[in-house]
Amino acid sequence: MKQKRSASRSASTGHSSPLSILAAVAAVLLSPSAARAAARPVKIGIVDTRVVLDKLLRWQHVQGELRAAREKAEGHWAADQKEIARLRAEMLYFKPESRDYRQRQGRIAEKQETLLRSRRRLSRALAERSGTALEAVRKELRQTVKSYAAANGFDVVVDAGAVLYVAGGVDISLKVAFEMNRRYKDEQAKRRPNGPKGD
Repeated sequence: MKQKRSASRSASTGHSSPLSILAAVAAVLLSPSAARAAARPVKIGIVDTRVVLDKLLRWQHVQGELRAAREKAEGHWAADQKEIARLRAEMLYFKPESRDYRQRQGRIAEKQETLLRSRRRLSRALAERSGTALEAVRKELRQTVKSYAAANGFDVVVDAGAVLYVAGGVDISLKVAFEMNRRYKDEQAKRRPNGPKGD
């Protein structure tokens, strides 16, 4: 059953501006095929990309990998932080002008600089991996929406974050997420050593 839907929330993965969305909708509505189908109402689908992302197993898997990488790095950094704490405690036993004091002060500065560089490298690496994964999800989302719309008779599908209001639009976010998850599960099954025979 078709429902009216307010689509005021912005979507974190949306590419299109509201003007480009409206231009695309207008192009569909003014096309010859739309004129031939004037006897029936235009079927409009709505996709909230944030809802899709929240449900995607592939995206959850990526986020889990990123968390694991950060936790692993934090484990390595914890040893360096303990070493810094130990050196600071030792400094209390020496006079600030002594060589032992200055040596420990220098080692602390070196370790702190190493930690800072490591954190920056990790942040850049994780941001790059996340961006690459998100772009792959966007590409898959566009392909899935296109095939789902064609199979289910939708004339146009709009991003919930790019339009303020759609009369008579049908939210297909969960259907699209379900289809993307089905494909992901199939991929995972084929990669397993004892996956389906014949694949």
